[in-house]
Amino acid sequence: MTNLALDWDCDFSSRSVRWGHSWPGISGGHPGSLAEHEDWPLEPEEDAETDAEPVRGDFMIAAQRVVRLLNMPPDWDSYGSKSIDRQKAMTALNIVAVALEVGAPMPAIVPTIDGGVQLEWHRRGVDLEIRATSGTSAEVFFEVLATGETREAEIRPDLESLRAYLDHVKD
Repeated sequence: MTNLALDWDCDFSSRSVRWGHSWPGISGGHPGSLAEHEDWPLEPEEDAETDAEPVRGDFMIAAQRVVRLLNMPPDWDSYGSKSIDRQKAMTALNIVAVALEVGAPMPAIVPTIDGGVQLEWHRRGVDLEIRATSGTSAEVFFEVLATGETREAEIRPDLESLRAYLDHVKD
């Protein structure tokens, strides 16, 4: 199982997420993974009363999906794919955290054959795909379906770089 050490701009570096949830087995020095904890809540508790609860619940689901990707063996697609790279996975989770914070919906989270993680939004007439390429960068593919306008760029996975793209997929 994968031990995911979190160290983000979003301050997820301690065992407690800033929304106050303790993450067993997902911080540095604590063995295991989310997949080992069947009782680990994937949805916010019903009695929770903060505005951050939907974001927290979606982020926890995203974290669990990424941990599952990290646990996939090499050649997971039977065509020679690489294992998912931890740094690329962390970059993808950082992007998810930023996206959820600005009000974008949960992306599809998919592995790439080169050991990366790609985040996809296909909504509101827009295709947005962000692929984590390292621990500090990502590639963006953006297309407006009605006009055929496309953009491709390498970006840093921070709010300023991502906002221009994420604003197109928000409700």
